[in-house]
Amino acid sequence: MATVNKLQAERSMAETNHRLILRRLATAVGAQPPNRRTIVSNISQAEASYAVLTAAHIAYVHKIGASMDAQEHQGWINTKDDAHTAGIAAATNAVELIDVNPANAPPARPLETITSEKLRLTLRINALYTAIEEALPDGVQFNNEQHAAMTENLETLEGHLRRFEELITELKAVDVAQIATYQAQLDAFMAEKIPMDARIRINLARSKTAQVGAAPPPAAQQVAPANPQLVAPQGNRRVAKLIPISGPKFTGKAKDYPQFKIKYEEMVTPHYDSASRLEYLHNALPQAVKDKLAVARKSEEQIWRELDEWFGNDKVVLKETLADLYDLPTLKLKPAELVPRIYNTLADTEALLDGINKGVSDQLGI
Repeated sequence: MATVNKLQAERSMAETNHRLILRRLATAVGAQPPNRRTIVSNISQAEASYAVLTAAHIAYVHKIGASMDAQEHQGWINTKDDAHTAGIAAATNAVELIDVNPANAPPARPLETITSEKLRLTLRINALYTAIEEALPDGVQFNNEQHAAMTENLETLEGHLRRFEELITELKAVDVAQIATYQAQLDAFMAEKIPMDARIRINLARSKTAQVGAAPPPAAQQVAPANPQLVAPQGNRRVAKLIPISGPKFTGKAKDYPQFKIKYEEMVTPHYDSASRLEYLHNALPQAVKDKLAVARKSEEQIWRELDEWFGNDKVVLKETLADLYDLPTLKLKPAELVPRIYNTLADTEALLDGINKGVSDQLGI
């Protein structure tokens, strides 16, 4: 039988999912020009997610022995219902306007463009999840400023998730033959991310201290280079969005470079001064890369420029891919394992080449 804590967690996940869909719906309604199919799809998903949310709330209230008529519990669901009703009404009105003027349908983007954006967004989402979870260990306590900054990071993350779903919708419209594949990708991605989002929100709710000047988290919970200096505030910009965290590490392989760079830009660049960023970068690079680029006396900008030139080079990407393919026979895989491995290696390579504008279409000049 489900416990109170489990039912509360399920309600929190349902609330997060419903909020994400409503925001995605609002984005679809506000798009210029709006896409009728996207809006209608999001309306259906919003209705379904609201039904799940309502059921989860009722189950939780009954489990704690309370009544739905109680002001606290009725008020909670009424707030969700108001947001839901407003979102559905705006979307329905948008659909009616599109039906009056079908010319509002937007032109489709090329499949390669959408796929490339989806790859970059996936890397960014994973990097931001890593950054937030490292900055929010169990038992951490934030003051009001830190809590607000972390909440802002979480809102950014949820915006990325909304965009991911929009890209899947685009892909299904452009590549109709693969609709089932894209839907399976979306389902698997959200099945992983929504529980993570709910867990982060629960931990974040527990992390807020009563006083703005509350003590920072214990030193044991912080991992950072020696004496890092936070970036000084500029205007209304906060001093830092995350507590000190360990920086990402680069494997030295071109195929891992895009994800490493995105993680660095999410986890390090906005939060530390140039000297600390340079230290993070030195610690992140394997010795072979540091020797190749002779980084000892170079600035952060010079190192990044040379990293981009080397690991963003299509010849380096292809060379690594060929090496991976030549190594496959040594793994002694069964045919049923070998073929998917070859396919995934080639697909990953094409995605990387598209990301640096060196894909098949670029090579052919189309």
